[in-house]
Amino acid sequence: APVKPDKIEKFLDSLKTLEGEFRASAEDDAALDSYNLGDESGFHIAGYRTGSDTPDFHVLVGKTPGYGTVFVRESGSKDVLVGNVNFRQDVGLYTPDTATPPKADIWLDKQIVALERGKIQKVALTMPDKSMVFEKREKPRDDAEEGETPSPVEYEWVAASGGIGALSMAGMTGLLSKLSGTNATTIVDPAEKEKWNLTDPAYVCEVTLEGQDETFRIEAGRTKPGGQGYLRVVGSEPEMIFNVNRYDFGQLFPNVDDVFDLPGAGLDADTLTRIELVSLEERTLFERDGEEWSVTEPAVDLVAEPSAIESIAAAIADWTAVDYADSPAGANLDAPERTVRVRTASGESYGIELGRMSRHAEGAYARVEGDDRTLVMSKTDLDRIFVEPKDFFTRDIFDINEDDIIHVEITKEETAYSLDKTDTGWKLTQGEAVFDGNPDRIEDYTFALAIFEAEDFVFGDVRVQGAILGSVSFTMSDGTKHSFNVEVEQDGTHAVTVAGKSGLAFLANTAEIERALAPIDRLKIEEPAPEADAEAEVEDPTQ
Repeated sequence: APVKPDKIEKFLDSLKTLEGEFRASAEDDAALDSYNLGDESGFHIAGYRTGSDTPDFHVLVGKTPGYGTVFVRESGSKDVLVGNVNFRQDVGLYTPDTATPPKADIWLDKQIVALERGKIQKVALTMPDKSMVFEKREKPRDDAEEGETPSPVEYEWVAASGGIGALSMAGMTGLLSKLSGTNATTIVDPAEKEKWNLTDPAYVCEVTLEGQDETFRIEAGRTKPGGQGYLRVVGSEPEMIFNVNRYDFGQLFPNVDDVFDLPGAGLDADTLTRIELVSLEERTLFERDGEEWSVTEPAVDLVAEPSAIESIAAAIADWTAVDYADSPAGANLDAPERTVRVRTASGESYGIELGRMSRHAEGAYARVEGDDRTLVMSKTDLDRIFVEPKDFFTRDIFDINEDDIIHVEITKEETAYSLDKTDTGWKLTQGEAVFDGNPDRIEDYTFALAIFEAEDFVFGDVRVQGAILGSVSFTMSDGTKHSFNVEVEQDGTHAVTVAGKSGLAFLANTAEIERALAPIDRLKIEEPAPEADAEAEVEDPTQ
């Protein structure tokens, strides 16, 4: 692969003028290593004449004794000099680790394309699910009246084919800018076209230039939608495959919302009264009465998080397509995987059907009900709309105040004990034994019960019932009772089933469970250690 001419020329110029001030003459290889100038520790630079296998020069670079200086020596010599050019840094090695090898990447000329923008007449883009052609055309002019000077010729870019909506001049400018100059992140092995999806490229950019019969052609591939890309310029010698970041690739092969004004919902979130979300796994229904949102389905005894539902409503109302496809083939929109339906206060409805993930943009193919066009909803919008239940329900298991807890019973495996709040403080009972409770630790424990929070929920038949690890029941000052069972750990969490909350399990982490099933010794007042027998400690001098 070609290197940057200025990079190698500057490097060679520095070598040609390399000078050093004598510092010391090393006695042996160990002394050279103290300067990082040994054969193993030094950084080698060797220069060869054309056709020769023997270096014309060979120098080693070592440590930097001060700013702007570096130890150097000639190969075969033990004289240590101080030079003023750090060649290690010039090739991208900035750490003192002498085992780090230099890389070719810093030398490479990574310019992919540098077309003269004013000569670009036509751009034809082919992508996995669409084709678009843009042309530079003369703007229509009004006929000049007799004796008037005709208005100067002006040009504009138009969509000759493909696309939907109005062409965005800002997006078109971005595309032309990338064709005027794009650099790669690095250069990869041209023998691995299959790895870069370039044996049958899904991406093609053909540019017609003024005064040239042949088009300039770029073929490209991606390993995943929305990711980085791999490009080759057809006909270039030597053949190279350039790796470009997702941003630059996305400007050469843009999502259509970058170059066209695409349709969207255009709704007012404040007018929505009903939101239905359906996926292959579940159905969720939100309804609003006045200003308050509630969760109608799943019908579980949980408290809704209104702000989370309002965020979902805003995401739907603000939704705008990020891309489109020429046809619905392969989009799976006839058997949608997810649907969104909303209703407004005036009774109007709006629905979006969602199919497979797009082959170009990061998102899923979408179709607005009543509109045959194949659009794409971005992954960002999908994630904002189809949130998990843990995000639109509060995850507090109980809505209580720890100060109102007066009695607790804890069972874990084969052990059981209880706590009782008395006028003189907390008492712990285990079998026939009664202990004074540690007030600070019990206060921490009851507070942990009050803020006991789940990581997630499981609805329906809960999950396969595991062995019961333990249980907790407690009574409030008004006589209300609460209880829950804890299953043994599965897949990193414990299922917690709460009395009175059927068809629902909470998933809690081990730290939460350890706090809830605290051993009795953690809550008791610690008994003082027995005093040592003074007589037993006296040494017998006769022994």
